[in-house]
Amino acid sequence: MNPYYYLFYIIYKFVKLTTKEELQDQAPSSALASLFFGFTNYLLASIILINPFKYIPYNIFAFGIIFIGVNALFYFANRKLIVKDKKYIEIENYYDKNNKLKKSHFILITTLYMLGSIVTMILAGITYAASN
Repeated sequence: MNPYYYLFYIIYKFVKLTTKEELQDQAPSSALASLFFGFTNYLLASIILINPFKYIPYNIFAFGIIFIGVNALFYFANRKLIVKDKKYIEIENYYDKNNKLKKSHFILITTLYMLGSIVTMILAGITYAASN
């Protein structure tokens, strides 16, 4: 079991279960956007909380380029591999056979993932503001 695919599957099923029938074709892209939003928040919060730059002088412009580059690479690679190549169908079929989660579980896990990423960003901001 691939934990990354499993997280995508849970978010995808949440989006699919809560989307109108005429908008179902947008569910894979929406799930990927939600996964990307959480990834970006967790990555930035980790950088803020760990603060690796207190020991290393850095250039804020170079850091911004690297941060944007990592996120863009993550997003476009996943968009190509999961959405455009229709890997999400294979992921959904695999986990539908091997998974016994109910609709309420998809809602709870996805809500906790998104809420956790937002709370982590808020705590990182508070920690950063308190340290300066």
